Amino acid sequence: MEGIESIYKNFKQCEFGIPDDAGVYIVQRLLRPNATENKNDIKINLYVGSSANINKRLSNANHIYRQIYDSTTYWNDYEKSLCVISYYLTKNYLEVERLMIDYLKPHYNIQHNKIQNNE
Repeated sequence: MEGIESIYKNFKQCEFGIPDDAGVYIVQRLLRPNATENKNDIKINLYVGSSANINKRLSNANHIYRQIYDSTTYWNDYEKSLCVISYYLTKNYLEVERLMIDYLKPHYNIQHNKIQNNE
C-alpha cells in the first residue's frame, strides 16, 4: 500500500455526486475568507469514515455528515463556509480509514472515540 501522505493527496472532492463504490471519505469544512475568490480556501478535516458504498452511507439521514452540513454551511458577503466531501476509492477501506484517522485526527472521530472508550 502506498504511503499515507500519498493517499491523502489522491482524495478527490465530490463535484458531481458521491460514488457508489467502496472507499474512504472525509467530511470537510471549506472556509472561503473572501466570498468570491478560492485561492485562500482553508479545508478543515472534521470526520473520516468508510463504507462498501459511500453514497449509500452518506445518504442516511442520521449520518454525522448531515449534522455537520447543517451546522457549518453558510455564506455572506465576507465569508463562505461549506461542507464538502472528499473520497478515495479502495477495497482496503477499513485499513485506510484507520490510517487516515490516525494521520488527520479529525475532531468528530476523536469525540466519537472518546465516547466509545468511556474517556
